[in-house]
Amino acid sequence: VADKDVSHICDEIIKSNIFDVIIITPVGGKRELDTGIIKGYFQEAVRKYCNNTFLVYGEEKINYDIYGMTIYEARTVDVAIDIAKKHALDMKKDDNYVFCTGSLYLVGDILRILKEKKNDQF
Repeated sequence: VADKDVSHICDEIIKSNIFDVIIITPVGGKRELDTGIIKGYFQEAVRKYCNNTFLVYGEEKINYDIYGMTIYEARTVDVAIDIAKKHALDMKKDDNYVFCTGSLYLVGDILRILKEKKNDQF
């Protein structure tokens, strides 16, 4: 959401070194922040805290070799869920968690989509 300190949030996410995969997706609404801006904040956080180059591959994947972390820019929440599901199932660790941060709009979209796909494993 545009009125949040997204730059600081991205800094903390990168510094935490606890996420293997990060997915950026548009949510909609009048306070929506463009995913390109969020991507820029992540790029800056990588430059500040990781002393590494931020590389962009294709339209879906922003990938850089930092802490083994991969960042995706998904076009829709549906695509973001599919990416999260793929990575969660590929990792298959007991301590594997999927976190959703952002707005209540995003959480609402995720819950709605998961209910629609209730027969899918996640």
